[in-house]
Parts: sequence; structure tokens; C-alpha cells
Amino acid sequence: MEPIGAAYTLTVAQQTGQVNQRGGSVAVRRAQVVRVLASFEEAKKYMSKDGIEEVHKYLRTGQWVRDHTNAGSHPAYKRFVGSGGYKKTLYYPQFFVIQAIYTLNGRQIGNAVERMYEELSGHWGEFIPSDKPFYPRLADPDKECRFIMGDYRWRDFQVGRQVSNNTIHVTIPEAKGHAAALNNNNNTNNKQKVLDGYLRAAAQLSAELNTESQLKGRDREVQLLQDQLRDSQQRNADLQRQVQDQTKLRRHAEHQTQMSQNRLKERQEQLQDAQDQLQDTQRRLEDSRLYAKGLEDKQDQTKAHVARHQQISMEIIELDKQREAKSAMRQQCINSIAKQSFSRFEGVKTGTKRPAAGIEDGEEPKRLRQN
Repeated sequence: MEPIGAAYTLTVAQQTGQVNQRGGSVAVRRAQVVRVLASFEEAKKYMSKDGIEEVHKYLRTGQWVRDHTNAGSHPAYKRFVGSGGYKKTLYYPQFFVIQAIYTLNGRQIGNAVERMYEELSGHWGEFIPSDKPFYPRLADPDKECRFIMGDYRWRDFQVGRQVSNNTIHVTIPEAKGHAAALNNNNNTNNKQKVLDGYLRAAAQLSAELNTESQLKGRDREVQLLQDQLRDSQQRNADLQRQVQDQTKLRRHAEHQTQMSQNRLKERQEQLQDAQDQLQDTQRRLEDSRLYAKGLEDKQDQTKAHVARHQQISMEIIELDKQREAKSAMRQQCINSIAKQSFSRFEGVKTGTKRPAAGIEDGEEPKRLRQN
């Protein structure tokens, strides 16, 4: 099986405009483009030239480049299976994109993907598994073309071809009748009439063929314009959804900003209150320091008074000791005087028994000198 050459080449750079479009995730779109182009290079090894040409034609438009993270929301999926208001196309290039982005290597298998493979299997008349890539190639080119195109502009093409065939079927017998008349009639005038009729029939046939060809071409153009219109409408709807999402995000951001500003204002008010409390606390601390200084001064005065009191107490104790000593000395003196007095009293008493010579003469006796 001869692989397709470089006639159908696609690069990431060719999709730069689609990848870098405003809104959504550029990284997701770029990653999906890389996956699709890698699958396209692999498909060249298996598919026919006509199949690759059709896939290349679709991929080149870039209409499939989106940033959806699930298969069910991708426009190519919706068109292929006929969901989201689209008519079912069963157009293989649309399946090719979903397969490359979401199902190869088991990246995403869900209800949407299972439905897509059911539709694909029913269309191709065989079971097509989702665990390996599907790059079709049939021995019958016409059958392969019908399967690849699906309902994507194929019915209009068939209708145009049937109309053209019917026209040929109707007009050719008339031409054959004129030819038979020409062979059977030897009259020159009749031959000329038959020839003129044949020429008119041929001209009519040619005009009808040209008209049908033009109609077929116009039908294709109309279908293409309709597809482009649907794509534009879908893109417009997607852009509107993106605008709505961006509007919601902007409103959410504004709400968050307002809430942040309110919280900041509250924090500033709390900070101001804390600063006021700090200043009040500092004033109270200064007052407490002054009060403590006053207490220290009073304590020093009290200590001085206590020391003075202790000193006075010591002096009083010393005076008491001196007083007691003097009292003891006085008591001793009193005792000594008492003893002396007692001794004199005893001496006087003894002298009364023996009158002195002076008494007899009428003189008082002299006191004994107290030693």
C-alpha cells in the first residue's frame, strides 16, 4: 500500500490564526491541532488519495480548531451525530477530528464517544472499535466516497446526478427517432427536416445538460454556503457564549474586586482602631510609668522613714539602757545610803546607853564624820 506523499501537507503554523484567536485556551487549541496533524500524517499510510484529499480539505479550513475539553461539546461531534440542533452528517473528516483529539490512546471514552462509534459502525455497516484508529480504505472508490461523505452534500450531489440522467433518458429516444426517420426516408427534404430535428434535440439536450450542470454546481455552492452559514452561526453562537462567559467572569471579577476593596476598607478601619488603641495604651503606659515613679518615690520616703524610725528606736533602746544603768546606780546609791543610815542609826542607838560628856554639859553631841 503506497503511502500518500507530500501533496497534502498541513502544519501547526497554518492554523496559527485559529489557535491564537481571542478567548478560550490557546494551549488547549494548540495541543489539539498537534494531535490532529499527527493523526493526519499517520492516516496517509493507510487511506486512499481521495480519502486523504477530503480529510485535508476539511482540516485546511480550520473550522475544527476549538478549545473544548470534552467530545460532546465540540461542533464537529455535534454535526457528525446530529446533536445540538445540527443535522446528522456522518461526514468522516468530522469523526477524524474527534477521534484524533479525544479517543486515540484512550484519552476519553464516554457516552458521547460511544454514541459516535455506534453511528459510525451503523453507517459503515461493520463494528468499528474505539480502541484503535479508524483510517478507512475500500476497494470500491465510489462506495468509499459515499461512506466518507455520509450525508454531507452527498444527497444533493446524488439528486443532481439523477435529474441529469433522467434528462438524458427522456431526450435521447427522441434523437433516435429522428435518426430512424432519416435512414428510412430517402427524400432530401425529409432528411433535412429530420436532421434539423436531430440538431434541435441535440441542442436542447446540450442546453439541458449545461443547465443541469450549472444547477448541480449551484446546488453545491448553495450547500457550501449553507454549511458556511451554519458554521458562521455556530461560531457566532460560540462567540456569544464566550462573550457571556467573559461577561460573567468580568462581573465576578468586579464583584470580587468590590469585596476585596470592602475587606481592605474594613482592614484599614480595624488598623486605625488598633492604632488608636495602641496610642491609648501608650498613654496609659506612660501614666502607669509616672504612677510607678511616684510609688517608687513614696517607697523611698517610706524606707527613709522606716530607717529613721529604726534609728530612733535604737536611740530609745540606748537611752533605755542608760536609764536602766542610771537607775541601777541610783538604786545602789540608795542602798548604800540606806546601809550607812542604818549603820549610823545603830551607832546612835549604842551611844544613848553611854551619855557623852557634852550632853551632860548641855551640848549636843557632834555627828560622826561620815566616811
